[in-house]
Amino acid sequence: MKKYWYPLDNAAKIYPPNTNASSPFVFSFTARLNEEVDPEVLQQALNELLLKMPTFKTRLKRGIFWYYLESNNKPFIVKPQPAHYLKQITPDSNNGYLFEIFYRNTTVTANFYHALTDGTGGVNFFIELLFEYFKLRGYAVESEGVIRPSAAPYVIEESDDPFRAVANKRGKQLKTEPLAYKFKGTPFNHDGCGIIMSSCPVAQVKEVAAKYGATITEYLSALYMYSIYVTCLKGKPIKNKRVNILVPINLRKRYLSNTVRNFALFLRLKHDFKTPITFEECITLCKTQMEEGSKEDVVEGILHSNVQLEKNPFLKITPLFLKDIVMKLVYLRVGENLQSGNLSNLGLLKTPKCFEGKLLDITFLIAPTKNAAQNFTMLGYDGRLYITSARGYVETRIEREFFSQLAKEGIDLTLYSNYWETDL
Repeated sequence: MKKYWYPLDNAAKIYPPNTNASSPFVFSFTARLNEEVDPEVLQQALNELLLKMPTFKTRLKRGIFWYYLESNNKPFIVKPQPAHYLKQITPDSNNGYLFEIFYRNTTVTANFYHALTDGTGGVNFFIELLFEYFKLRGYAVESEGVIRPSAAPYVIEESDDPFRAVANKRGKQLKTEPLAYKFKGTPFNHDGCGIIMSSCPVAQVKEVAAKYGATITEYLSALYMYSIYVTCLKGKPIKNKRVNILVPINLRKRYLSNTVRNFALFLRLKHDFKTPITFEECITLCKTQMEEGSKEDVVEGILHSNVQLEKNPFLKITPLFLKDIVMKLVYLRVGENLQSGNLSNLGLLKTPKCFEGKLLDITFLIAPTKNAAQNFTMLGYDGRLYITSARGYVETRIEREFFSQLAKEGIDLTLYSNYWETDL
């Protein structure tokens, strides 16, 4: 079989040098079906899908100057879901593949390594997997313009690095930012992370956000920022009270791209709470910063700077082992140390109507890392908004404040947990 190879996209290059057991850079989707999962059918569905999405049928290779993806001819094996599944995806345990598929009772879970794809690319792959599964189960399913009906892969569009294609304008140059406040919690004494999930009507959250003149992302980002302030900083003698919330913005619609690789811009919503503000002022601040950060000249500036660094002639000829050292130092300075928390909203999930009654719900998780020990993630499906928090420490005070405020706004919340927290 002919082997394909793909250079890592611009955003993916930062992950391999910085990945380890405590920073796996893994995100996950779990779908709950209306029946027990048939592992054999799931395996067959995955095999069928890899034929038309070859970018996922790859393994990470180490070159002389850069990492790259190479087609992987080893079999992909779906597995029973372990107790702790948000782990680093290692080649030895997964035949070299950069994603995993698990099953347990009525659920199917997909884990993705961020060097392979982003949240939008991952969830699109996952929905197509479920479509193949339902079809092989004998259900009458139609693509309805949401799922690609053809078995022929479009390799060119999948393998293109969209960043390089659009980063042509210099744009507005951004200033270097100071380090952000980080909550230092009590580490778990066992392997894994604490997870709290919630489900609520999308319409209710949208109505509350509109009351403040904000979108759902702006409102929940402000609520997350303010929850950190109230529970960790307010009235306390802490020097660094700068709270930064990292919010990824999908660039596919703006640049008309259907790539399944990484293609998102990361905005930092921030405020130094040495100057206290009200929650309403916090929402206004997040709304303004979202609008400013989404402007064309700002977006172009970030994209241009990132790609120009990659094109630097001296960096291009630097051996990979030296690049690894540089990338670790760069990420330490301008990566996770500049954020207090992450909030990722994938928006309303588009699925064929034939999924109704078969796919009951779907949740989205990002594994905590050493320097980003808490993530809030969310997506909407079938009129419900699923908000999830994953953290690498015991304490739950930030989540309690966050969800309590949603409940006080009259939002009907249902909460779930893996019960790793203690009553602190």
